[in-house]
Amino acid sequence: MLKIVISNSFEAERKYTCDVIFGDLLGLEYVVDVGGNAECCRILLKNGNEIEIQDSFFSLFSEADGYIDEANIPAKAKYATSEFSPEDDLVVIFGDSKIELIEDSGLKKILCGVDIFSSSFFMLTRWEEVAVSAGDVYGRFPGAASLACRSGFLDRPVVNEYADTLYNMLKALGLEQERKKISFSLVPTHDVDHLMRWSNMLSYPKAIARDLLIERSLRGVMSDTRNYLGSRVWGARDEYIVYDNIMDVSEETGVKSRFFFMGAGSSSRSCTYDYDNPFLKETIDNIYDRGHEVGYHPGAGTAGNKDLWGDELKRLQSVCREPLVSGRQHYLEFKVPDTWQLWADHGFEWESSMSYADIAGFRCGICCSYPVFNVLTREKLDLYERPLIVMDSTLRDYEGLDVQAFEKRFRMLHDITKRYRGEFTVLWHNSGFDSWRWKDYKHIYYSVMGYTPVEKV
Repeated sequence: MLKIVISNSFEAERKYTCDVIFGDLLGLEYVVDVGGNAECCRILLKNGNEIEIQDSFFSLFSEADGYIDEANIPAKAKYATSEFSPEDDLVVIFGDSKIELIEDSGLKKILCGVDIFSSSFFMLTRWEEVAVSAGDVYGRFPGAASLACRSGFLDRPVVNEYADTLYNMLKALGLEQERKKISFSLVPTHDVDHLMRWSNMLSYPKAIARDLLIERSLRGVMSDTRNYLGSRVWGARDEYIVYDNIMDVSEETGVKSRFFFMGAGSSSRSCTYDYDNPFLKETIDNIYDRGHEVGYHPGAGTAGNKDLWGDELKRLQSVCREPLVSGRQHYLEFKVPDTWQLWADHGFEWESSMSYADIAGFRCGICCSYPVFNVLTREKLDLYERPLIVMDSTLRDYEGLDVQAFEKRFRMLHDITKRYRGEFTVLWHNSGFDSWRWKDYKHIYYSVMGYTPVEKV
């Protein structure tokens, strides 16, 4: 069993990070011993060898003063090279790039200047977003303002890299334990912002106005008119009602889809359907019957509003026959750590809002589920974050990628996640399949899911 010796300063923060890396990611047997030197963390093997990791962050502060301040965030990350890193280099958020293996009297020690634990804590807890005052028109922290984006490592799950680096160090020192076996998985999720395309008499004129004034597309006018008349007059399927199609794809490829529904009601600015709509109950029951998952999608303005968040949850839960245990914030509106606290206080198992709306990547520096930590209460919460790796509209609408570039970037993030045996959590809206704006993109979803559509004869 490993023995990890940490300082008693910022004990909760240090223990949390050890639990994520050695427990959740590596699955090793270990014990944490509190009372060590504040300037380093020691990892002791039973054969007498050890790793000494420099503390370049928490040792600089007192618990009374805390650390959450923009001044404590480096202007740019550095990079280190090491034989133990799974990549060509290792991102250094805190610490220096020195990694050295020394031998003395038959024992081996690795001195690591990269402060792996403080760097991991920085990414996992997103305390950067508490310290930095930045927000877009929806109050969302922009990815472009993050250290990861500014330093060029947003496309890297650096916490997974740190865990692999530590494991490689331990194996070099003679660790006999094997890390837990984990496999790559696909996690398709679908935020249902629109239950159907043509929900009322105003839907069509609004769509045509957008086609003409914003999109400036005659193709859009023709396509929307065709679908509107088809669904309203000739009994064709509304182009947003693709729930069975989505589940068909998931079932054929052996995965479960998660559909996140809203309880805000059509009178709110964020929702286009009512929770007492009979078709909503019918759709939800069908999802349950087919063995997929229904989750909660809190509307605009709920990220820091406990009462509104709870009211919308009650409305949605009233039409769901099973307790809701998962979900995601609408528009990815999120306030760290308050929104996490809301999900935890209401007994949810996991939520999946952690992706920047303006740029895809690994917002939390990790590509698999992990327990979250409230940096204000300094407590580990009974809630897991399942980081969202990529949202369909992020690549097309925010990053402005054409079909070819969209597919290349989507596939790249998939492949990186697969390399680290992570969960490729994807948000593909039900409105992003058959509408004219998305028809040219949906094959990308099918391809990554491993699904080949049957050509109609």
